[in-house]
Amino acid sequence: MFKWLKQLIGDQPKITMKVHAQEMSSISQRDLKKRSLSRKEMAATYLNEDKLEEALELYKEVIASDEKDIGALMGLAYIYQQMREFDSAEKKLDMVLRLKPDEIDAYFMLANLSAMQNHTSEAIKRFETLLEKAPQFEIA
Repeated sequence: MFKWLKQLIGDQPKITMKVHAQEMSSISQRDLKKRSLSRKEMAATYLNEDKLEEALELYKEVIASDEKDIGALMGLAYIYQQMREFDSAEKKLDMVLRLKPDEIDAYFMLANLSAMQNHTSEAIKRFETLLEKAPQFEIA
């Protein structure tokens, strides 16, 4: 049985199921969207509690069901940044900007990543790009 399907219906050994391809696609289209929302909410809760590993796993599950989920990609980028896995964080932010070129927070995080790595000239360029895209942006 598929891992996501097992999680969806629970671990009930007395129940035997056969799922056909059409049923699986309708499940993944309809029900996985609902599950993604709850997984993102749980991941955000873990982030607020500084439980990065738990949040990381949940965001990965969300991405597995919807690889274009901006919120989950941003969450992964933030976690990777906190774990000092800068290359992974940058890859996720690049994905965000390919999907949504006006995502200001992604530009801000990229600039911060450069600054955290002491890549001063790159950080300055990225902050300038941020301010070009969003002149009203205030850095607190």
